[in-house]
Parts: sequence; structure tokens; C-alpha cells
Amino acid sequence: MSVQTTSGQKTVAEQVAEFALTLRYEDIPKEVVLAAKMQMLDALGIALLSNTTEIGKTVYRATIRASARLEAGGARVIGYGTRLPASDTTLINGVFINSLGFDGTHLGSGIHPCAPALAAVLAAGEEEHADGHTILAAYIAAIEIDCRLAGPRGNPFHPRGFHPTALLGTFAAAAAAARLRRLDLPAAVNALGLCGSKAAGLIDVLGSWQLMLHVGWAAHAGLMAASIAAEGFTGAPRIFESPNGFYQTHLGFIPTNEELRLDTLGKHYLTAEVSLKPYPNCQAVQAFTDAAFALKEEGIGWQEVEHVEYLVTPVCYPLVIDPPTLQEYPLRRDVAGFSIPYAVAGAMIKGRADYAFYHEDPLDDPEIMSFVKRFDHAPDPDSDFPRHFPGELRVTLRDGRRIAKRIVASKGTPEWPMSRSEVETKFLDHASRVMSRDKANRLAETVSRIDDVKDVEELLDAACDVTAEAYRQKR
Repeated sequence: MSVQTTSGQKTVAEQVAEFALTLRYEDIPKEVVLAAKMQMLDALGIALLSNTTEIGKTVYRATIRASARLEAGGARVIGYGTRLPASDTTLINGVFINSLGFDGTHLGSGIHPCAPALAAVLAAGEEEHADGHTILAAYIAAIEIDCRLAGPRGNPFHPRGFHPTALLGTFAAAAAAARLRRLDLPAAVNALGLCGSKAAGLIDVLGSWQLMLHVGWAAHAGLMAASIAAEGFTGAPRIFESPNGFYQTHLGFIPTNEELRLDTLGKHYLTAEVSLKPYPNCQAVQAFTDAAFALKEEGIGWQEVEHVEYLVTPVCYPLVIDPPTLQEYPLRRDVAGFSIPYAVAGAMIKGRADYAFYHEDPLDDPEIMSFVKRFDHAPDPDSDFPRHFPGELRVTLRDGRRIAKRIVASKGTPEWPMSRSEVETKFLDHASRVMSRDKANRLAETVSRIDDVKDVEELLDAACDVTAEAYRQKR
């Protein structure tokens, strides 16, 4: 039976659940399927790279101590190959995909939708032995739901101190798990209702690893909500519309169906609008990185620079300006990706803003420490956020010249997308740190033909085929 609002209209939960349960692979445009494959490939490479980081190793160790290793069944941790209950695997894989700040972003809503979606889809999909068509449909449904629920009236969660990737990723993961576990509509609606009591995440956690845990927790909570609902446990049927529900308590208003763009589900796909990142830093830093590379390519040497003023979208201040840990040099590795001066210095001095720059190079490089002292910031009066995350550098040279470089649509966004070759190169660079180049190519090939995969275990076989030496180092 449908849950109706007072106007007789289906609830938001019922509309998004119905979409997740009924979306057919055959009805998805080919360009959307290709975009989803590129996002999956990108995310798998990041997850494999995260196997080698302290954050990745820590969340893995902590979770397996609290979980139960399985000889068969369950779901496998990307890279490690350890079998755990699906919800625990989802937690680890969600952290792996998101913790480096390298995963895809949907600009209009300001979220990272790929990590919670793929973490939930792979775990629930492996548990259910789902085929490639089902995996793709569940993943795309999760992305579509996540981006819509997160984006009424632009990007409303960040200004209120919430981390929308964590909050809305919970609902998206539950919807994907409901599809893969073949829940009926009432059970799927219950799962979404249960998520209302688990969706959580605050922005003011920079300076700790807490932000990196958010996505794993979101995917874990979504999977658990679907599991509990599958057993008949009920959840709030009007979690989105209620005067004491999710939106009113978090945003102070209840968005309309039109603001959530629910009428475009299955007609206009936001999956194809997800941006992939060329640099492992915050989305609000990407355009500044591009601007710095552009200045370097134009022959502006960092030694010539007397002063740099960088114009920042005001709503991004809590992420890239306000945290005290961004004022203390040398920076810590877990916050370096949120620093605009550090990104600009890397691009102009080292000619790099890659993983090695952020996670392996010394943080107290004397040239960079000298250069970042020349920076000041100001609000960007022309920002069109959340349509874009623009960045402008106003550079004063020692000879008195002044040069401005503004990037509105950064590299990786729909207006300036990474090419398929660039995404594949990024993946191979990451994956080859823990597996041979041949094995990395095998994984990439499996993703490219996931439409034909009969059981997603084939994809996980390739994603867990790391070298013995890499596995020993990860532990």
C-alpha cells in the first residue's frame, strides 16, 4: 500500500525507493552507463591506493578486530580480499574510496556520491551474487537519489555545519542495498525511514581523521538499515516531509518535490554530471590548482611573486579558510588537501599536485614554507556556487605587474572533463602501487565490460588480486 501525504501524493521516500527498485539497465542511456563505469574505475583505483595509507590501514585493523572474518560468503574488502559481513566491508571500502579526497564530486549538491554508492553496491552485490546489469542499475540509482536529496536550493547543508556526503550517502546506500537485496516497496521505504536516525556528519571536524570516516559510516548505516527493514522492522514513513523529520531538523525547511527534482528521475541523469578529480585536494581547491598551473605554463615563476590574493567562495570558508589547523605550517597530511596556498605552491614550485606531493613529499619543504607566507584571502564576489567552485588568483610580481587568473569550471567538471585516457591513467597509477600493471589492466578491463559480468565476484576477484609483497606492507 502506498504511503500518502495529506495531498494524496506519494512521499519522497516512496518515490525514490520505487525508482531504486525498478530502474532497468536497458533504460539507462549509454553515456550514463559509461560515466558510471569511469566513476567505478576511478573509485577502485583510489580504494587500492588507500590500502597503503595510515588512515586506510587503521580503519581496516579496527574493523576486523570488531568483526568476524568469514571463510565464505559476506563481502570482500577491496585490495585486502578479507571476507567480512557486508556491512563491515562497506564501512572499510567507503573510507578507502573517500579518505584521500580524490573521489568524484557532484557540484550542484556539493557531495561525493561515488563512495557511499559503490561501497554499498559492491558489498550487497557480492553477497547477493548480482550480475553487472544489476550492479550498474543499483549504482546509478544511488547516485541519482543522493544528488537529488542533497541539493534542494543549491547546497544548503554546508552553511549549517553539516557534511551532506555523510548525511545523504546513508539514504543512497540504503536504496542501493534495497535494490540488490530485492526488498519490496514497503520494506525499502522502511529502510529509508530508519536512515533518518542514522544520517549524521558535521563539517567542523578538520584537524582529525573524523571526516574521512563519515562516508564509511554512511554506507554502513545504509546497508544495516536495509538489512533490518528486510526482516520486517518499520521506519518512519514520512522521514523527509515530517515537521520533525530530516529536512526540517537539518535545514529549517521542507523542500518540495520540484526542488528535489523527483519528477526528473529516470529522465535526466545527474550521474553524468559528477566531476572526477585530477588532484587529491578539496573540490574548493581544485580551481585554484588549475589557475596555478596556468600561471606556471605562462612563464610566471614563483620567485617573481611578491604577493598572492586568492578569492574564495564565502560558503567554503569553513572548509578552506577557518580551520586553525590550516594556519599552522608545516601542515599535517590529513589537512593539506584543504589548503589553497599549499596547492598553489605545489603547482608553481614543484609543478605537481599529485598523490606523492600530498602524501609522500616533505611537508616542510623550505621553498614552499617561504612561498605560502605571501598569501592573503578575500571573499569572491562573483562566485556562482554551487554551480561551480571557482578560484581566482590575483598575483603581484616583484616588478610591480599584476596578473589575475580565474578558473570557473575546474578540470574534471562537465565543462572540462577528464578524458577516458586520463581517468584510466589515474587508475593505473594508483592500482599499480599494490598490484602488477598486468593485474591493474585486468581490473580496468573487467570494469569496462561489467555489463557482461554474470556475478560481481568476478570484479572483486580482480580488485583483490594484489601482490603478496604489497599485502604484507599493507598490514
